[in-house]
Amino acid sequence: MGKSYWQKAILLLAAAHPTIAMKEFALLSIGQRNAKLFRFRDSLFGTDIEAHSQCPTCAEKVEFQLNSQVICDPNVAVWDGGERKIDIDHHQIICRPPSSHDLEAISPYLEVEDDEGAAYELIKSCVFQWLIDGVYTPIESMPITLIERVSDDIKNMDPHSEIICRLACPECEHSWGEPFDIASFLWREIENKAQIILSEVQLLARAFGWWEGDILSLSDVRRKYYIEQLHE
Repeated sequence: MGKSYWQKAILLLAAAHPTIAMKEFALLSIGQRNAKLFRFRDSLFGTDIEAHSQCPTCAEKVEFQLNSQVICDPNVAVWDGGERKIDIDHHQIICRPPSSHDLEAISPYLEVEDDEGAAYELIKSCVFQWLIDGVYTPIESMPITLIERVSDDIKNMDPHSEIICRLACPECEHSWGEPFDIASFLWREIENKAQIILSEVQLLARAFGWWEGDILSLSDVRRKYYIEQLHE
């Protein structure tokens, strides 16, 4: 079974910051976690992002370009995970933002596509107090309509927790919002890069009899130079 997107996020951050315990990354707010992943990607591949999707109406492939500094502005403050108060009509809610640890807890609901059950469990994890006109009320009795409003407010207070790209199909002109998951995207980029490097190592090792370690110590520019020489 493949790793979930939250597991990929934690493993990537652990690779980027080997001196920090993985559990620390699991407790970051989703916005904090995503911001760190974008900055990690910037250091590896730069700020330009080329991605693609599929039109939900006509299935046409849609290619699009992004800039990581725009969709995840490093100058925008992220929620540090502390408690905050949300006021909705007569309701007062004390909560914190969800973390990857919380997403792990609701994964059984997501696997069976029980979105309402997942929403309830997530709110139960992130809400500490619920008051109606100052009267404490059991969180378990919170209606789904209020849960949805609380979830929306939490997303608004935790920038970068959800990245939505507005896309338009060049074929049928349908437009829609496409979620952009930096963890899964960066994971695929690193996998593709690793496959390219392994192919280059095999080619140069066969051609020159070099050791794998020596080839890997070469910069990308030097490896490509030697490969180009083989094709001349």
